[in-house]
Amino acid sequence: QPIMDIMGEKPKCTGAEALIRWNSTELGFISPAEFIPILEEDGTIREVGEWLLNAALAQAALWRKENPDFVISVNVSYIQMLQPGFREMVTRILEESQTPAQSLILELTESCKVSDPNRLQDDFEYFKNLGIKMALDDFGTKYSSIALLRKLKPQLIKIDHTFVRSIQDDE
Repeated sequence: QPIMDIMGEKPKCTGAEALIRWNSTELGFISPAEFIPILEEDGTIREVGEWLLNAALAQAALWRKENPDFVISVNVSYIQMLQPGFREMVTRILEESQTPAQSLILELTESCKVSDPNRLQDDFEYFKNLGIKMALDDFGTKYSSIALLRKLKPQLIKIDHTFVRSIQDDE
């Protein structure tokens, strides 16, 4: 999904968000809201997340040849971040793909309640210190809180459309 800068003289693609989709030959389109919790529950989120990050950074490397400032956003789940070796996996794939850290945004999705906010805060600080931007995705849909915002201090907050859809009509 492209990220566009429309404020300049002419619109310009400055980045993209890697979106994972599943279109089964037997079942048709399956929403990530359906299959991601299954991946988290059975532990395969680690392998799928690693594959997605590899694929996203490889594609972004090609696009950065045309636009060196190109940035790629990749969703990660809290369960995925809790997996042993998550930090090392991200840094290894960054190095292998020769991607500058500032060209990556990790977006934490709101798939489950944060049971260890201190650990998550440590992860956010670790990645921010490397130069990776940290974002909260779909903020306001499930377990978000202002307290979590204060603790994590993300550089980006993506507020879910359901939260602001009727902002002009609803007091």
